[in-house]
Amino acid sequence: MRGWYSIYTFQAEQKPDFEELKWCLQENESMALIIFDIGYFKNKALSKDALLYLAQILEFFSEHERDVILRPVYDRVGKGRQHEPETFEQVMMHLQQMGEALQQNAFSVVIFQGLLVGSWGEMHDSSYLSQEHLEKLSQCILPYLEKEIYLAVRTPAQWRQLVDEKTFNNSMYRITLFDDGIFGSDSHLGTFGMYTKGAAGWQNAWMREEELIFEEKLCLKVPCGGEVLASCDGKKRHPEDMYQEIRKMHLSYLNSKHDIKRLDEWREMTWQGQSFYDYVSEHLGYCFSVSSIKFQIKHGLRKKLQLLLEIKNEGFGVCFQETEAELIIESNSEKQVIMVPVDLRQWRPDEKRQVVVNLPFIKGEIYLAVRRKRDKRPIFFKGQKNEAVALGSLTQR
Repeated sequence: MRGWYSIYTFQAEQKPDFEELKWCLQENESMALIIFDIGYFKNKALSKDALLYLAQILEFFSEHERDVILRPVYDRVGKGRQHEPETFEQVMMHLQQMGEALQQNAFSVVIFQGLLVGSWGEMHDSSYLSQEHLEKLSQCILPYLEKEIYLAVRTPAQWRQLVDEKTFNNSMYRITLFDDGIFGSDSHLGTFGMYTKGAAGWQNAWMREEELIFEEKLCLKVPCGGEVLASCDGKKRHPEDMYQEIRKMHLSYLNSKHDIKRLDEWREMTWQGQSFYDYVSEHLGYCFSVSSIKFQIKHGLRKKLQLLLEIKNEGFGVCFQETEAELIIESNSEKQVIMVPVDLRQWRPDEKRQVVVNLPFIKGEIYLAVRRKRDKRPIFFKGQKNEAVALGSLTQR
């Protein structure tokens, strides 16, 4: 659940053309934002065919190894109120139908983004964004989402309307943020407010500095992403300032096409010996590296050969899904696999940990392979090209 994503749009009343869709997939991306437009069903229940199309779409992206951000919407032209159902009960019915579909088979959905309402489904310009509405909508969908699917809302203030301060400080939660106005202005186009936390209160928008402190804590527990925009006022941003802000937000994923003007600007900037775009690409979410490798022999009743690995998370964020790891020792045509007692979830940015593995006294090339436990997809370390990291050779003496 990290990296760049493209947007793929579908209309609920139309059967998708999967042959054509194959040619649209971006080869180097492991995430996809699916916009599922249900506006045709504004004032009636979703049909069986519409729900079947949704299942087929999700199955397609799962088969092509894409983590899916699912955003069902009523509006795709910026007229949220005009295209929403006339009654809140209709919105609740649609949300329940979506939840039941995901409960049957979520495929590779990792984030359910938005709560159907607002322009472009981005939770603004809607009749249904009061705290009472948001609470009812979130309470409707959350029971249907598996433990590894997060519900994402648009602003920190909306998040705080759903989670009280005590829970924020003391618990884990499954509600996160998506920010589609990153760097568009100092307030991220209205994501942040003008008043201090003390003046605004828990449930309203705070000034930029305090919201970033809030996100810095929140997004160590939940994945955050969205879109970066060119400044609406033409204001230039220094890479150091953007780097610090991205780190505080612990960004895990970003739109690869929007805003091209900002992304092209990043490609022209130099940061730590590479383009700012390449640096951000490498460090979105988690970015693990093997920072130290040592072998040692432990003497006792039985002599033991041990491998000491120091692993560091160099990314902006953390890994949110359970992982498993193994060492692979290849000698001639033989292969020996040793399970490694480590789970990379929740390793904080810049955190280092040492892992100790007992090894047999044999010759061979040694590799480290890490995978997500739920679907066995590889976790790539910094600079890794294949499905395992080469660590060195074992030789007998």
